[in-house]
Amino acid sequence: MLFCSAFIFIVAIITGLARLNVYTLGLEIIATSFFFSMFNVYGIRAASVGNSGVLIMILTMDAALSPPQVLTHALLILAGGIFYTVVSLLLHALRPYRISQRALGDSLREVATYLSIKTDFYDASMDLDKNYNRLVDQQITVHEKQEAVRELLFKTRQIVEETTAEGRRLVFAFTEGVDFFEDITATYYDYALLRKQFAGTGALELVNKTLKKATAELDAIGRARHSLAQRGP
Repeated sequence: MLFCSAFIFIVAIITGLARLNVYTLGLEIIATSFFFSMFNVYGIRAASVGNSGVLIMILTMDAALSPPQVLTHALLILAGGIFYTVVSLLLHALRPYRISQRALGDSLREVATYLSIKTDFYDASMDLDKNYNRLVDQQITVHEKQEAVRELLFKTRQIVEETTAEGRRLVFAFTEGVDFFEDITATYYDYALLRKQFAGTGALELVNKTLKKATAELDAIGRARHSLAQRGP
């Protein structure tokens, strides 16, 4: 967060001065966009720093600032970044697991949504092609959520190195959730053939009903994690 505050301060000054000439502004847009896009290589947290830098550039481009006002504008942005850093660190000191619990809850609920979509394959009224498209989109969402949790759990020194019960529970719940998701994605059937072979037997309806119960249970676990993040220590 301190690096982010420093970057947005510098970007605000450069953009405030570069916007006075269309050519220097164009060069600054190209250089800044390229520089901060490279941050994506280093993971979600670094990418967030890069996105903040690009966002400040975009907002400053439209600001009607005279040269003497550029420094004041940049200092206000820096003050906002420092204030947010202090508040975030204070919250982390008081509730160190809150963000991880919420991220884990989001991840589990997205896995539940993915399972719900796979459940729809056993519904004869559901269009297979549309459901496959929904499944692919949801799979991307699940991977994004799991990567966010992975960043919090395994790249946060406090949770990885400490031996508290809550830290162990978070890591265990996440690894079990990832294993469960991989089991779901590894399971594939020719659903068109299944519908043809078991039409009218009631088997598809039974499987659909059973999987919906499992989906509801998994979603309830995710919501419980959210609730724990709201009231837990």
